[in-house]
Amino acid sequence: MSDQKIRILQAIRYRTKSRQVQDGEMNMSVMITRLSAVAVRVPLATPVLAPQLKISFRDYLLVMLECSDNSRGIGFSYIGTGGGKSTAAVFDEFVLQNVLGADPTNPEAISKKLKFATRIQGRGGIVANAFSALDIALWDRNSRAAGLPLAQMINPDAKKVVPAYASGGYLNGEYRPAELEREIKSALDAGFASIKLKCAFGSQQDDIARVKTARRFMGDKTNLMLDAYNRWTQVEDALPSVIAYQDVHPYWVEDPFEPDMIEELSGLNRQVGAVLATGEFYFSPAAFQAMASQKAVGVFQAEAPRCGGITDWLKIADIAQANGIEFSPCWFHDLHVHLVAASPAAKFVEYFPTRDILNFAELIDRPVIARDGEIAVPQEPGVGFDFIMDAVEKYALATAITGTFDTPTLVQAAAI
Repeated sequence: MSDQKIRILQAIRYRTKSRQVQDGEMNMSVMITRLSAVAVRVPLATPVLAPQLKISFRDYLLVMLECSDNSRGIGFSYIGTGGGKSTAAVFDEFVLQNVLGADPTNPEAISKKLKFATRIQGRGGIVANAFSALDIALWDRNSRAAGLPLAQMINPDAKKVVPAYASGGYLNGEYRPAELEREIKSALDAGFASIKLKCAFGSQQDDIARVKTARRFMGDKTNLMLDAYNRWTQVEDALPSVIAYQDVHPYWVEDPFEPDMIEELSGLNRQVGAVLATGEFYFSPAAFQAMASQKAVGVFQAEAPRCGGITDWLKIADIAQANGIEFSPCWFHDLHVHLVAASPAAKFVEYFPTRDILNFAELIDRPVIARDGEIAVPQEPGVGFDFIMDAVEKYALATAITGTFDTPTLVQAAAI
């Protein structure tokens, strides 16, 4: 049975069980009555370096929704090293007026309405961030209302445990082999059989030496993923390094080019035997369909909090499965553990062993923990955690944006 059919059956089961409506009918008994969004900025304990970028804090958008039946859900997106307030403004101007009063059990219809509302302004970047956070809140609400973990809401046969890779390899200053060795040893001691490291720092000679040192530290049996973090803009610039990386047998080489450079990815893919991976900075299923059509990469890495939410992430998973492409999303292991468990095309969850890089755990009460290189899927209804409101207040960039819908009517509800 296809993912799409599974989701349709699951949605029908949920709707008929909890809301007593038939498939295709408008659910009139529950509406979104309150929406809140707040931008937060969480500092890193120590600034770190990625290729061409210094990171000292991370901005997130947090969304909370409530419905007329007292059900609720939460959503979120990682905005980047800035942009939190701007994303909250998008939420204020576009999400509130288009979503309040809508049926929360129809995320697809809400997604279509929001995309239509921004057909002139554009649907990528911080617009996609705002919409993604809202969509995740809808799926969380629906899963909680059904009493199901998110993974089982999507796919009743979802896996209970998923493999993870340890992600790191950032620099805290100058490259020090002893620090790299400690990081790799820590991941191996924790049971990880796959490790991802940032690469493409400094000169090609120094970069290749560092990558070879990493391989020597971890041995030949560990999967080594390499992340170039959008270092190059032309195939001829990337080619020497990507060819040299083959000496360490990388599982994949990630983000050799800036986002949307699909032709360059395809060109590089034709010239080297490496498996290329990308997708964390792409914002729509159409972009992934284009990559599949051009045979640009072997691994998709779409992030649900950026690509349009869970609704569009599942469409990307279908594209991956139809084209024989691995799907291993970046970031947000606390969410992606559910999606990887539910998707036959998905393989790995990216996991950050500490809060030194991904510090989203500062904001939630039950972060997942990897053990022996695997993550157990949370069994609580929904995403499996809630925001720590004291932390949200501490890191908020401004007062939360809130909208309410107090007098729903037939006409307003039918707008979605």
